Amino acid sequence: MFTRRPTPLSILSATLVLFLALAGANRAADAETGSLEGKVTLNGKPLAKGKVMFHPKEGNAITAELSDDGTYTAKDVPLGKLPVTIQGEGVPKVFTDSKTTPLQVEVKPGKATVDFELKT
Repeated sequence: MFTRRPTPLSILSATLVLFLALAGANRAADAETGSLEGKVTLNGKPLAKGKVMFHPKEGNAITAELSDDGTYTAKDVPLGKLPVTIQGEGVPKVFTDSKTTPLQVEVKPGKATVDFELKT
């Protein structure tokens, strides 16, 4: 019985097909999400330590850590109008719970800058 061994060309072709399929799936995911960046201030000063959380209707919240200068970056945030919570030292409780927060953001495909100016 004669068995055919895969040729380098057939292996390359199979690898290329797999790569293109994965790249297409990634582009589809990008079309269903957006990226947000911005700054969080509390009483006019950067909120140096904490988290910004975006709460989709389904699934887990998307969490972005705050840098020392109060900036954040959130990637792969689901599209739509989402409640936003912010946690950190001195942040009023109303902003820390997804059921009570007045903060919302409309996430669209691509990248957007959204700043949050909190007051106590």
